[in-house]
Amino acid sequence: MQSWTEFGSLAASDLDLLGFRFASASYTDMSDPRTRAFIKTYRERFGSDVDDYAMLGFDVTFFYLKALMREGKAFSEHFTEIHTDPLHGFPHDADRTGERLPE
Repeated sequence: MQSWTEFGSLAASDLDLLGFRFASASYTDMSDPRTRAFIKTYRERFGSDVDDYAMLGFDVTFFYLKALMREGKAFSEHFTEIHTDPLHGFPHDADRTGERLPE
């Protein structure tokens, strides 16, 4: 019998059929219309696929610009008061598996 260390990788579609789950420090909800719109616009503008850094960069920039627009030059004193709904990260309304909690 072939050793498991010699197996090739499995296709993502096969892992989906098996219900495979893995640990991740972040989560992106690909069914979110905002995420789909961001990906579409990014591909049109840059001609490449979105990676985690592009989404994280957008979220961080959005947070700081919102803080700056709302609080002006003293924005850094109000970080705890600024709330955004990031595209990349772990949703606030999710359990430990990333599944959305019931409302």
